[in-house]
Amino acid sequence: MQLTFGRVKLKYVRLVVLTACVFLLTGCSRALLFVVTNRSAGSIEVRYKMKKSPAGVLLACDAPGTMMASQLGTNQPWRVLSDSEYQLDQVNHQLTVSLKAQETLRITVTNYPSNEADEITEARRFCIEEIEVTGDRGAVKFVGEEAYYGFVAETSMLRSLTYK
Repeated sequence: MQLTFGRVKLKYVRLVVLTACVFLLTGCSRALLFVVTNRSAGSIEVRYKMKKSPAGVLLACDAPGTMMASQLGTNQPWRVLSDSEYQLDQVNHQLTVSLKAQETLRITVTNYPSNEADEITEARRFCIEEIEVTGDRGAVKFVGEEAYYGFVAETSMLRSLTYK
């Protein structure tokens, strides 16, 4: 197709833009946010152990970040915790964080291709091997693939483990 000025060029540009949009949208992945939310009146402790891949490589979770539970789902940025605000056990690959009342902790954001809806595959790829949340009302602990399923789907983009 020979490019000329006027209608032909405009039609060609529209076709290229439309094709690019279709290509980008079909190749996109969905972001899935995993959080622990403290809906209790007191502080809680969150401890999680990061998983190793079958090849023995540690699967990375995101740097821990917090925000108030009421800000979740807004454009409010996460406050990334400083090294002094959490404990990291390098030997056992465990991270421990204290959460105040009504505070939310970002565990990780994962990306999966939009055509991969298989929950079993997602659970196997999850970076957490074990998670335990402890507060005034007791503790809840999930191990193995249950660490993934312990996070309840709040929306198509958010899974939350909520302590009440």
